[in-house]
Amino acid sequence: MIGLRLNRQHWLAAVAAIGCAVIASVGPARAADVDPATMSADAIESLEQRLTDAGCYKGAIDGQAGPALAAAIKACPDQQPFLRIETGMHTAPIRRIGVDAACSLLATASDDKTVRLWSLPDGKLKRVVRLPIGEGEAGKVFAVALSPNGRFLAAGGHDAAGDKTGKVSLTLVDLSNGPILRFGAFDTVIARLAFSADGRRVAVGLGANRGVRVLDSSTGVELLADRD
Repeated sequence: MIGLRLNRQHWLAAVAAIGCAVIASVGPARAADVDPATMSADAIESLEQRLTDAGCYKGAIDGQAGPALAAAIKACPDQQPFLRIETGMHTAPIRRIGVDAACSLLATASDDKTVRLWSLPDGKLKRVVRLPIGEGEAGKVFAVALSPNGRFLAAGGHDAAGDKTGKVSLTLVDLSNGPILRFGAFDTVIARLAFSADGRRVAVGLGANRGVRVLDSSTGVELLADRD
């Protein structure tokens, strides 16, 4: 019993230390505060990758500051990393779920600002997809869908970039090789998503009664729209 008590005390102390570290590291940090001139090449390269994943940076990921990087910093939301504890599960309500045609892969979208992929039927966590996030509502994921063949993941919600740009984008992830694409510039949050049977189109249902858009899932080109 003594050994158990000591282990529990050590565990609680470790949790408290982690909690303090997390609280200390998630203070407000505006993108405008990011200055590549004061950063190392490795830090700039990491920033370039985050801005690329957010769909704001199109230049080379080479650790070099330049006009393209400066423009991306202005266009994107906060780019300081948010330290979060990985729990292996969602820590807030799940808004939507999606499955592939074979019912072998499940995607869940949550207010905890993550999308999680689970294998079926065993329910094991396979991957966590983290979209750009910010403070408050920014980054919450309201909609998710998997293409019938399970290759593509579509996700959207309260886009963190929207607080700065006034526009919301759809995030599309190729689960086979990793590229993350951002399509569209919508005026409100994304509330629903669905792929066509062949996976070549994705329907985007917008909040605030803004209608539906149908996009080409490989290029993001708008094919159809019902703005009513």
